[in-house]
Amino acid sequence: MKPQAIYVEFSPHYLGPGKLTKAWHVVGRGSRTILGEIKWHAHWRRYVFYPALTHQYLFDARCLDAIAWFLDEQTELQRKEAAKRRLEGRAA
Repeated sequence: MKPQAIYVEFSPHYLGPGKLTKAWHVVGRGSRTILGEIKWHAHWRRYVFYPALTHQYLFDARCLDAIAWFLDEQTELQRKEAAKRRLEGRAA
């Protein structure tokens, strides 16, 4: 079940032309401060959360649950898209 993201939201941002993966800023709902970034980690083959290093942020269990759920959801979508691209490449 999707946890409620009460304190954070996920804002997509552009990585540049030719990128196969996506990225999002994790933004505090009240402050509109960028708390970190979610992007693909090639060696781990999954999306990971990079906390912003400019401040000391606090994350409670609800925030971390929402971030973890989002990471898992986006990783699964990326894997499906990559499998589809592989199949389309074989058909060509």
